[in-house]
Amino acid sequence: MSYILSYILFFNINIFYFIYTFNLFILYVKCAIIVLINNLNGTETVMIYVISNCTNSKKLSPSNDLILENYYFNNIDKSLTKWKKNINSSISDLTPAKELYKGHSWQETLKSIDILSKKFKTELLVSSAGYGLIDANKQISSYQATFSRGNINSIHNFKSSTLLTPTVEWWDKVNNFNTSILNKSNYIFITVSYEYLIAMQNTIKELIETFGDKIFIIVLSKEKLPKIYDNHILRFDTRFNSFEKGTINSIISRFTKWFFNEIVTYDLELSNKILQNHIDNFLLSFPVYTIPNRKQLSDTEILNIIKEQTKNKQITSKTKGLTNLRSQGYACSQDRYGKLYTKIKGGKNG
Repeated sequence: MSYILSYILFFNINIFYFIYTFNLFILYVKCAIIVLINNLNGTETVMIYVISNCTNSKKLSPSNDLILENYYFNNIDKSLTKWKKNINSSISDLTPAKELYKGHSWQETLKSIDILSKKFKTELLVSSAGYGLIDANKQISSYQATFSRGNINSIHNFKSSTLLTPTVEWWDKVNNFNTSILNKSNYIFITVSYEYLIAMQNTIKELIETFGDKIFIIVLSKEKLPKIYDNHILRFDTRFNSFEKGTINSIISRFTKWFFNEIVTYDLELSNKILQNHIDNFLLSFPVYTIPNRKQLSDTEILNIIKEQTKNKQITSKTKGLTNLRSQGYACSQDRYGKLYTKIKGGKNG
């Protein structure tokens, strides 16, 4: 009897071991298949986070309590408290961030993500003046707030209550993004305008301290940036516009699209030195591009010009009005002029 029991026990143990080993084998095969599929698709296990700034153009109109010009510019603390309360409690027309923003720059940003995704797993994060740093899939309400100067909804219109600039103070208090959730073994490309690089500096400093040389900051501006950025900057200039014509407002997003395509096409190593050399060698082929020296105006100044333009029907469309404005030596983007023109005309399309 004991012999039979021993045999049964031995048999059961071997069956268990076989099943356990077989399951491990199946798991190994599944993993191998996933890796093979990724390799066939040209996708590596490396993941890249891309941080791009939001756009002023949005598909939906915001409620009055999410339009910055309706706040008290003489009291940033009071306005910040009110803004955070309103934006965090808003359930008005919630839309994924990547679907809310619109315009040429934003379309170029989305295209650049599609290109990079051919080789790497890619996640888009948005630097928003209204929300802080957010996932592009986050459901948000429309709003009007920006770090860009010369806009009626600009955070620059505040006076800071501390030694910080108002944009830095605003960002630090609006931003709730937990950077610790980002995988430290991955890479980050930051492709935002100068004003956003300044506003976000404490968050970027935190990312640099965590990710080290895996952080890349795409920069057009020659203006002074925080010193901690120095070893992470990938700099280009307006010669890129001699390669691909377009507005200066969209040049960073257009360059990023080209740059990501170069990384994918030529399998460039994600090294600051190698990437910067590639950019420099490319730009050598193109002449210096001279930016028209036009005077920057505030929203109020442009509104006054539009009032004069539309007086007695001298200007009857946005296109003619913008052309006339620029011919006088003033700078204004098409989107900005269009919104201000619509404001004067009471919502009628020109």
